[in-house]
Amino acid sequence: MNTIRELADDGYAVLIAEHRLDVVMPYADAVWSINRGRILRIDDKEQYLS
Repeated sequence: MNTIRELADDGYAVLIAEHRLDVVMPYADAVWSINRGRILRIDDKEQYLS
């Protein structure tokens, strides 16, 4: 995950599709959720996990 963070810091766009949110959330700048055909932007990562 550190390599992915470094790429993002260098200006690369990185897209990760992952079910283990606890693993990827610390590295995420933006979070989107797709649920039953609806796409939602998650503005508060901590609230979303609770």
